[in-house]
Amino acid sequence: MSARSPHRIRLHSQWLVLFDNLLVITGFYLVFPMITVHFVENLGWSATLVSTGLALRSLTQQGLGLFGGAMADRWGSKPLIAAGLATRAASFLVLAEANSMAGLLLSCVIAGIGGALFDAPKTATIVKLTRPAERARYYALLGMLGTLCASGGAALGSWLLHWDFRWVAYAGAVSFGLASLVTLRFLPAFRVGVRQDNLFHGLRTAWQDKPYARFVLATAGYWLMWLQVMSTLPMLISRISGKTHVAWLYTLEMVLTLCVQYPLARWLAGRWRCEARLITGMSLMVLGLLLVGMANDNLTLWPALTLFLLGIVLGDPALQEAGASRIDARMRGSYLGLASLGMALAGSIGYIASGWLYEHALRWGLPALGWVVIALTGFLTLLLMYQVCYPMSRATLQATASRL
Repeated sequence: MSARSPHRIRLHSQWLVLFDNLLVITGFYLVFPMITVHFVENLGWSATLVSTGLALRSLTQQGLGLFGGAMADRWGSKPLIAAGLATRAASFLVLAEANSMAGLLLSCVIAGIGGALFDAPKTATIVKLTRPAERARYYALLGMLGTLCASGGAALGSWLLHWDFRWVAYAGAVSFGLASLVTLRFLPAFRVGVRQDNLFHGLRTAWQDKPYARFVLATAGYWLMWLQVMSTLPMLISRISGKTHVAWLYTLEMVLTLCVQYPLARWLAGRWRCEARLITGMSLMVLGLLLVGMANDNLTLWPALTLFLLGIVLGDPALQEAGASRIDARMRGSYLGLASLGMALAGSIGYIASGWLYEHALRWGLPALGWVVIALTGFLTLLLMYQVCYPMSRATLQATASRL
């Protein structure tokens, strides 16, 4: 086997994407959890307004991600990933100097554009580089190492925040800038799909794939619950446990990932379907959020957070694997671009709604209200996800209806 055989190039690229992903996650968790802490807790801005900025970033990224995936099918993933990472780095430089709502919104829009350029192409590259039999373990490895970087990034961000928020943003910019340079220099120019003459052809095909479209819609509930890690949970922990304890959330996630995610993925390979793991993970997230709503001290808060994070640890790689198994290999970028629609729905509505609910529920003396609403929404999409993953045949539906 030659030194530059396709197999060796594929394995080398897997490790390169893994390293790239670690830089991205470090930079992300360095900055975004600290935005709510800095602007809401330190500067006294409205949680609803700050959540609007975060929602704008999510809506821009996931909404435009449709086109990022389609462009990757047409032009390849490498230039889009490198440009997107550089754009995200630039957004953090803008954020460092933001002292008004307009500055925060501008940085969030630029960050969203950067994410739209690199997110779907990066995910499509991962699907391209991994075989179905090894995909579950690779996603689990991504999750395990990513959680280490998330914990380290959040801890570093929390420490830098004591000095100056600008250092938080500068550190995030360095992380994304380095990832862009690594991608530009070392990632081979892979094609992740068949070139389409019409940019919208792949998107139309993905949208007309009704089982996949329903799956994407059901993922909105997962992302709505997941994004609380970025928005309201840091504020809740800061209120109950203190600002210095926010990083503990990501440390706890790291411990659970190391102890559960990758070992479980290796042991359960071929034993427990990804759909069943996803349903179980979402169920734990719903239950965890309900218990978070009842928490009023550390003794009740952290066990609830543990249950919620266990659901993420179990559900995240399962969601990636379930999505990857449903795409058309000829249009990976377009399918994975459409997958961003679920996160776009959750982000655009979820950030604003959860921030508004958190703020007003405290004013009304009903601190559990927001968590109950989010958990109920998650439960409804859990039912939809179950229907998507385990569809009943027409004969079964008729037999069931005849017994009613």
